[in-house]
Amino acid sequence: MNRITNNTKHIGIILAVIFAIIAFAWNYGVKVPMIQPDEGSILTGAAAIAGYSNDFASNTKKGYSLIISPAFLLVSSPTAIWMLVKAINSLLLLLTVYSLWNISYFFAPQIDLEKRLGSVIITSAYPFWIVFVGYSFAQIAFVSLYTFSVYLFFLALKRKIYFSILLGFIIGFLYWIHPTSIVVLIGFTITLIIYFVQNKFFNKLIALILSCLIIILLHEFVFIPFINHNMDISGQGVYTFYSGLSAFSLLRELFTIKGITSFLGIMSGQLFYFIIGTCGMIFISVKVIYFSFKQSHKLKLDDTQIVYLFIILNFIGLIILSSLHMSRHPDRLDHYMYGRYVEAILAPILLIGILHYSSNRKTLLLALPFLVFISFIFSQRMDSYSNIAYFNISAFWQVFYFLKEGIWIWLLSGLIIILILAYSSQRFGFLVLLLVFTFSSYKQIEWHKRNSNYVIEIRWALALSIRDNYSSRIDFDFSSIKNYVNSVYWYDYGFSLYDYKLTRMNPEKWYETSNGLFLSWNDTIDEQNNDIIKIVRRKYAPNLYVKKSSLSNQDLLKLVLDLDCHNWDNNILKVSNLTPTQIGKLQEIDKSEFKLISEVEKPGFLQFGPYIELPPGSFSVEFDMETALSNNTIGKIDVATKGGSVILAQKEITGSGKREAIEISFKLQETTDSIEFRVQSYGNSEIGLFSTKILINN
Repeated sequence: MNRITNNTKHIGIILAVIFAIIAFAWNYGVKVPMIQPDEGSILTGAAAIAGYSNDFASNTKKGYSLIISPAFLLVSSPTAIWMLVKAINSLLLLLTVYSLWNISYFFAPQIDLEKRLGSVIITSAYPFWIVFVGYSFAQIAFVSLYTFSVYLFFLALKRKIYFSILLGFIIGFLYWIHPTSIVVLIGFTITLIIYFVQNKFFNKLIALILSCLIIILLHEFVFIPFINHNMDISGQGVYTFYSGLSAFSLLRELFTIKGITSFLGIMSGQLFYFIIGTCGMIFISVKVIYFSFKQSHKLKLDDTQIVYLFIILNFIGLIILSSLHMSRHPDRLDHYMYGRYVEAILAPILLIGILHYSSNRKTLLLALPFLVFISFIFSQRMDSYSNIAYFNISAFWQVFYFLKEGIWIWLLSGLIIILILAYSSQRFGFLVLLLVFTFSSYKQIEWHKRNSNYVIEIRWALALSIRDNYSSRIDFDFSSIKNYVNSVYWYDYGFSLYDYKLTRMNPEKWYETSNGLFLSWNDTIDEQNNDIIKIVRRKYAPNLYVKKSSLSNQDLLKLVLDLDCHNWDNNILKVSNLTPTQIGKLQEIDKSEFKLISEVEKPGFLQFGPYIELPPGSFSVEFDMETALSNNTIGKIDVATKGGSVILAQKEITGSGKREAIEISFKLQETTDSIEFRVQSYGNSEIGLFSTKILINN
C-alpha cells in the first residue's frame, strides 16, 4: 500500500496552497458580492457576530457567518471586508484540496503518484469550489468541511477515539451551515449504526453521536438566541427567509400525478447536469461504488465500503431533496438543473470517478444511452424560463454559447466530450477534463466580474455616498419591499451599511422616533407629510427621505449635494472629464484644477446637467467663469428642469475679459428633480468654466 508519508503530505499541502492562491487571484476582480439574499443574510450575520447589531434576523443558518466574521473585526470598509471574505474562502478551498489529497490514499492506495496527483488536481479544479471563492454562499464552507469529514471518517474508523469526537463535531457543525445538512446527518446516522453494530465499537459510536449532538444543541440553545438577539434591534422577530420548506410540504409534491412527473423531470435535469458537468465522471463513481458492494462476498462491510455508503447516501439524498425543492415552482433555467445543493457534497464522490477513470473508460459509453433517456424526460418537464442564475450550474459552460438551442444541443456537446474521454489515454483524458473544468470556471468568473462591476456602480452608488458623507443611523421601510429586486437592495445595504444599524421601520414610526435618513420604495411619503422631503431618487434604488425639521437649510442642502453622485465638494462641482458638454474641451490648469473651454464658431452647451434633486427653498448658483473681452452678448447661463423645457432662472453674459463668479437665483416651491445648471455659448467668443457652486438663501 502507498501510505501517506511526510513527502506526500508536503505535496498535498503545496497543492492545496497553490489552488488557494490561484482561486483568490482569479476571483480578485470580483469587487463586491452580487448580493443575492442568501449572501446578504450570511454577511449581515457575520457583522452581527462581530458586534455590529442589525435588523436582519432570519431563519437562515449562520455557521458560515461565524467563519467569515473575523473579516469584520480586522477591517472596516465593505470592499476591504469583501477582500478578506474571499481570502477566507480561499483557505476553505485549501482545506478541501488537502482533504482530497489524503482521501485519495484511502480510495486508491495502490496507484502511482502521477495518477494520484492528476486525479486530485482535476477534482480540485471542478468549477464549483473555484467559482464560489468569489461568493458568500454557505456552500463554500459546506464543501470544505464535508470533504474534511470524509477524511476524518477514515481516521475515526482506523484510529483512536478522539478522531471520532472530532468527526462528530464537524458533522454537527454542518448543521450550523445549511439546512441540507439534514441529509448528511441521516446518512451519517445510518452508516454509523451499520458499522458500529457490525464491529461492536460502541464506545466510538457513543462518542460520535454525543459530540455531534452537543454541537447541534449548542447551535439551537446558545448560538441561535445570541445571533437572533444581535440581528433584531427593532424587536420585530425573525424574518422567514425560506417558507414552506418543511419535510411534509416537500413530500406533499409526490401526492399527485402532476407532482410526481414534475419531480421526475427536475431530477432528470439535475442528473443531466451532473453527468454533463462532470464529463461522465460521476457515472464512473456510481459504478465503482456499486461494484464495490456487489463484488463483496462478506456480510460485513470494510472501512472503504462504509465510507462509500456514507458518500452515496448523501449524494442520492441530496439529489432527491434538491429535486423536491426545485420541482415546486421552477421559473429559472437553473431551477431545472440545480447543482448548488448537491455540489456541496460532490468532491469526494467525484474524486472516486476520476481516480478510476483510466480503468473504467468504456463505462462512459454506458452513460450515453442513459443520458439520452433522462434528456427525454427532462425535455418533457422543462417549460419556458424567465432568467438564469449562472452560479447555480457552475460546471455547465454550454449556457454561455448554446443557451437558446436547448436540451438536445447541450446533450450533443456533452456527448462529444464524453466520447473523447472514452477513447483517450489517461494523460490525454486528464488534460481534456482539466481544460473543460478550467474553461467553465473562466466563463463563470468573467460573468461574475462584469456583474459585480454593475453592483458597485449602480446598486452600491447611494450606499457608498452615504458611507462617505453621513454617519448617523438609517432606517429602512421593510414594508415597502414588493418584489425580489427590492429585497436584493435591502440585503445590499445590509452589507454595504453594516455598521449603520439599518432598522426595519414603517414611515409613521420613523417620523415619530428618528431624525435619521429613511430608505423606502414608497414614492409618495413626502406627499403625505410636508415635513418630509425626498433628497435622493435614483433609478432602480429606493428613495431616500429626511425630515426637514431635523436639519438647518444649509445642512439640508449639504446633505443633498453630498449624497449626489457627482462629487460635490463644499457645495462646489468642479469641471472634469465627467462634465456633460456638447462643445467643451477640458484644459488642465494645474493638478487640482481644470477649465472647460468653448471654441469660437461652435455654439452649444458648454455644460448641462447634473440632473440633481433639490428640496423646496430659495437658492443661488455661482458659475466660476472666464470670458474674453467683448461688448456683445456671448452666451447664457440658466437653471432648468424637465429636460430644459422649464427654465427656473436665466441670465445673458457678456465678455468681461476676466475670471469672475456670475450668479443667478431661483426658488422652488416643492421638491424638484432633474435640475440642470447650464452654460450656453453662442459661438461668437471663447468661454471658460471652472466650477459651479450652489448656495441656499436664508
